[in-house]
Order: sequence, then C-alpha cells, then structure tokens
Amino acid sequence: MYEYFKNIKYSKKKLTHCALLIALAWISFFIGLDRHVYPAMYFSLISSSIYLFFLYKKQGLSKTIVFPLLPIIALCICTSISWLTGNGKGDFRYAWMWLSMALLGLAAGSAFPRKAWLPMMFLPLSLTASFLVYACIGKIVPGENLRLLTHGPNVLGMLAGYSILIYLGNLNDMTRKQKWLFFPPAILIPSILMVLSGSRGAFIALAASVFLCACMYRAWKTILVSVVILMAGMLFLSTTHLKNYQIDRLKQGVLHPLQQLSFQARQALWETAWAGFKKKPVFGSQMSNFKKIFHDYRQKNYTILRNKYTYIDTNEVYHPHNLYLGILFGWGCIGGIAFIITTGATLLIAKKNAFIFPLIILFYNAIFGISGFNLHRKDGAYTFFLIYGLTIGRYYLAKKVQYESTS
Repeated sequence: MYEYFKNIKYSKKKLTHCALLIALAWISFFIGLDRHVYPAMYFSLISSSIYLFFLYKKQGLSKTIVFPLLPIIALCICTSISWLTGNGKGDFRYAWMWLSMALLGLAAGSAFPRKAWLPMMFLPLSLTASFLVYACIGKIVPGENLRLLTHGPNVLGMLAGYSILIYLGNLNDMTRKQKWLFFPPAILIPSILMVLSGSRGAFIALAASVFLCACMYRAWKTILVSVVILMAGMLFLSTTHLKNYQIDRLKQGVLHPLQQLSFQARQALWETAWAGFKKKPVFGSQMSNFKKIFHDYRQKNYTILRNKYTYIDTNEVYHPHNLYLGILFGWGCIGGIAFIITTGATLLIAKKNAFIFPLIILFYNAIFGISGFNLHRKDGAYTFFLIYGLTIGRYYLAKKVQYESTS
C-alpha cells in the first residue's frame, strides 16, 4: 500500500486516496467495536463524494457506474418515503447509511481495487483487540454467549464470519507474507469468537461460504489449512469452554434447526412481517415501525398465534429475523425489486470478472439472512452496501483500463 501511494504523482489525487483509505480503515475498525461508527460514516460520505466529484470532473461518470447505482439510489429513496405511508420520519437513517457505504465502496473500488481488502482488515483487528482486552480483564464468562462490544452474540458471530471471509476472499491479492501475517487475527481469533458467540446462523452461513470459497479457488491448500485450524479451534473450545447445554444447542441448531425454540418463536414474527407486507405491498410499512406493529398484531391475535405456534416472543422485537421478509415488510415491492436488481447486478459483475470476494460475501449474507436481519444496523450497511460499491468500482476501473488499452 505504501508503494501504491508513493507512485501517485498529483497531490490532489494523493489526498483524496488517503482520505478514502482512512475512511475505509476507520469504518472497518469501529464496526467491530460498535462505537463511534456514525462519525466514520459521515467522513466516508464526504471523502467518497469528493473523490467521485473529481473523477466526474476529470473523466465523467460512465454508464458503467451510473446504471448499477440506480437501484441502490432507488432503494435509498424508497426507505426515505414516509409521507406516502403515513409513518412519520420513515427509515431515512437507514438510507443515508446505505448510500454512504455504497459510495465509499464505489470510490475505494475504483481508486485501489486490489488493495481495498487491506484497510478492511481493521475489522478482524478490532475484534481481536476487543477479545484480548476482555480475556485480560476476565470478562469472558464460561457458559455465557460472548458479545464483546457489539449489540449481541449473533452480531458478533456474523462479524467474526465476515472477518474470516475478508481473508479467504482476497487470497489472490495477498503476498505470501501477508497471508501469514493476517492469519491469526483474521482466521484464528474470529474462529474462537464464532464458537464463544454461539451464533448458529452465522456458523452455518460460514461453513457454506467456506465450502463455496474452496470450490472457487485453486489454492486448496490454504483453504484446507484454514478449515482444519478453524474446526480444531472450535472443537477444542466446545469441549473446554462451553457448557453441555450450549454444545447441545449448537449441535441441534445445525442438525435439527426447525425443531429449535428460536425457530418456533420466529414464526410469529414472520407471520407479522407478511401481514404487514400485504397491508402495504408497494412501499412497505417501514422497518422502524416493526416493533409497534408486532406488538399490536400479537395482542390482537394472541390466542390464534398461541394455538398455531409453540412459543410466542413477548419481548420487544425490532425486526422479523429474516432478511427477505424484512425487505418486503419494510420497503414493499419497490424496495424488494431494487434490492434484487442491486444484488443481481453485483453478482453478474463479480462472476463475469472473476471477483471472488463479492460472490462469497453475498452468499454468506444470503444464508445468514434466512434467520437474521441486519439492514437496519450499521454493520448491515457495511456488510451489504460496501460490497456493492466495491464491485461496481472495481468493474469501472477494469473497463476503463480495457478502453484505454484498445484506444
């Protein structure tokens, strides 16, 4: 990365690239800590906008960038519409988070496409630092699902899996020295966190994604070593740290997921989300209203729900624990179509240009989304929309280089 910046001749270009590097490292680090993320997003939005402005001023923005961005912009507009739904402020906060991450990814992907993974390594580094601090001060309690500084164990498990895939998805862009240097914080520690968090959804999503990664790479040895160490670490921790009921819970969650109490509890949430979508199918009911809608729906239909499902969650719930139903409930058909187009365009671009990292991350998000929902959180904006932007930006630069070489 130092050599890359050393070769940049123009001071204006060097400043904008440095700002993007700082923004990506800053947001990656504090996403892992779940602290001071909004200032990082503000800085990301400003720095990426300045970079794209100079890019437009110098070269213009081709359809390579504009067309894939349209569904993202449409999705952000859809979440901001409140006067059509009569739901107050709507979900504008989510829209600007998504847009800031998409623009940051777009700018970073076009500025340093093969080096963008390096500042993203600050995510596993922040998780590693948090884990070591917690271990030193004795806050890791055997038998309790670990959460560190995040919202909860599921968030920690999801971020740990994401950290592992940042490493595995960018092996082709790493030197041999970098592979060994980042192996402990990006593979070993996140594997430990995955077990201690007890997040079954993240574990299943990671296992499926690592298998996909192994199928796509030719570097089987590196993947195999990573998997062996990951599984050995999980087995060791399962026998030394976790209680018997936690081991059984993890095992049953993998082998018999439909019989779990958490699955039974989520069925009522899914029914509420579907009912909300049918009530407002075009623009949705806004995700910020799910807590109130679920509370009212549960009170009104409690007897029916109690007869249908084994367990009804009586706590405050802010989302339906399902990515697909959550999108339909929150932002209706318009948001769902925009989301499908955005994801489809990213997949097509990544597949056509052999970008392995976006394919693995989107697959991971798709599996995790069966039992989880995080688009309303900062880590959701980071894990989804940053990848969209990185893919489009890298594709734009590849097309630009191809055009210049043939002209």
